[in-house]
Amino acid sequence: IVAHRDPRVWGGFAARHGLSEAPLAFRDFLQLIAETPEDEMDQHWRPQSCGLAPTTVPYDFIGGVENLQADLAHILRRIFGEEVPIRHFMPHRTNSARRMAEHYGPEEIRLVQTIYAADFAHLGYSRDPSTTARTPLVERPDPGGS
Repeated sequence: IVAHRDPRVWGGFAARHGLSEAPLAFRDFLQLIAETPEDEMDQHWRPQSCGLAPTTVPYDFIGGVENLQADLAHILRRIFGEEVPIRHFMPHRTNSARRMAEHYGPEEIRLVQTIYAADFAHLGYSRDPSTTARTPLVERPDPGGS
């Protein structure tokens, strides 16, 4: 949003909100998102709980990209019943967690907590911006009996 505006994503957002290619403060971006109905948001910033429907679909496990290696290992153990080697491949790594303070002040944190309230509540994310740890969700029994 600040420096890498993919025209396939930014174009529709900019047109919807009457924006030009001029810089847009992250806070202003978040305010526009907060004013947009969830069903009209671009999938890149729509709350994950909208698509996942965690209160409707009885998932037995929900992983996250912030813990991708550990979560993938868990899923592979569940599928294969043993450890499966995972090749490390991170060409798109941004180290964004370490750069949060560059963009998040109190108002940005408040807006994110408002926009993504359902994600915090249903997907185990902490509302504390100093941690990326998730509260482990209670796993449901494996419906296949394994």
